Amino acid sequence: MRHFRILVAVVMAVWSVVAWADTAAFIKRGDALFAQRAKPGMAMKAIQEYQKALAVNPNLVEGYWKISKAYYWIGTHTKDKDKKVKIFNNGIEFGKMCIQVAPKEPACHYWLGVAYGKYGEAKGIMQSLYLVPFMKKELNTVIKLKPSFRHYGAYGVLGWVYFKVPGIAGGSKKKALELLGKAVKNGPEHLVDQLFYAKVLLNQDKKAEAIKHLKYIINAPFEPDMIPENKEEKAEARKLLRKIQGK
Repeated sequence: MRHFRILVAVVMAVWSVVAWADTAAFIKRGDALFAQRAKPGMAMKAIQEYQKALAVNPNLVEGYWKISKAYYWIGTHTKDKDKKVKIFNNGIEFGKMCIQVAPKEPACHYWLGVAYGKYGEAKGIMQSLYLVPFMKKELNTVIKLKPSFRHYGAYGVLGWVYFKVPGIAGGSKKKALELLGKAVKNGPEHLVDQLFYAKVLLNQDKKAEAIKHLKYIINAPFEPDMIPENKEEKAEARKLLRKIQGK
């Protein structure tokens, strides 16, 4: 009996090593594919690799939030409204599963909050006001757990939520400026927050300050892992600046 227990322990140990190697390989392949997300279909291929990792280890936290993040990319680059809604809903589901596995992991709450927001935009703001408390809860949880996560990005997303949501449903232009101001002050390299901030500033007739942030985006160096997004943010900043300057 003793020898049998030893054999079982050895087999389980070997299986654990093999499983770890498999999940690491799947995640690595998924990351390599996601790095090519600007090419059509690559983000979905990344998701498939992350799903393989989760099939081996259902408790692999990064598998869940990386899938939610990949669905965010796919959804933001999908034109069909109904498809966008379904894609962002997938992001929500994987974000929820992530939290079930790791309730104190900032990435889980961040990507769930983002997925809620994009789902709401795709569905229509007025039809999705019931989601506002859920978005705020997830993003405030990120701020509580790790405010610096993703270049203080939770402040930026939360600020954008306050900007887009009508005042009657808890929106506030003043709060949006406050949160986005905090985001760009602490994480200026996160260009999407700079872009959000510039748009809110323009809405509040702060043209000179908005131009300053748009120029910052245009002249900022690329972040190695954010090059596709940075290219898009720079292009949008140039377009907006030309519009402001009447060119």
